[in-house]
Amino acid sequence: MLLKHAGETGSGRGKDEALALAYYHTVQPPLKSEEVRERFFAYLADRSVTEAFYFARARPQDEQRRLLELLISQTLQSFSGERRAERGVELVDLPLNADEEEWFEEFLLEGKGRNLHGARDTVMMRRIATGKLKEAVRDGGVKGRKFDDVNWEVVKDGIGRGLGPRKEEETFVML
Repeated sequence: MLLKHAGETGSGRGKDEALALAYYHTVQPPLKSEEVRERFFAYLADRSVTEAFYFARARPQDEQRRLLELLISQTLQSFSGERRAERGVELVDLPLNADEEEWFEEFLLEGKGRNLHGARDTVMMRRIATGKLKEAVRDGGVKGRKFDDVNWEVVKDGIGRGLGPRKEEETFVML
């Protein structure tokens, strides 16, 4: 397999990895083995969170949840600093359907992903980004470190005050 035998470069990616992507898009091999599929998917996720997401979504339904969990894990475990933050924003902004949304939260709050660095923060950011403000305000499990005198409690308090009496209502839709 091209990815397995790709030579290393200073950037951390093999010289021949681009060939693997070109080969995949040209030939459309079936990626039958789980090992090959997951290695290729990890390569895609390293290149682009969004591209890997759409690849996972195009796979058979019985593979989709596992690939989404791999994407979340790789995104939260790879890189550091600004690159990690950019990838986190890309992950939080994915257009998840209802099933994917459920898998996302289950994996990060109850599943194997709950011990990943930033798991609860990622769920909180996703809730805010998608307008699930009441869920964000009611999340008592996320605290976080302070950055410039701001932590999740300060953010949740601000959102709660902004919602006012609407935070107690059963339905709230952000337009």
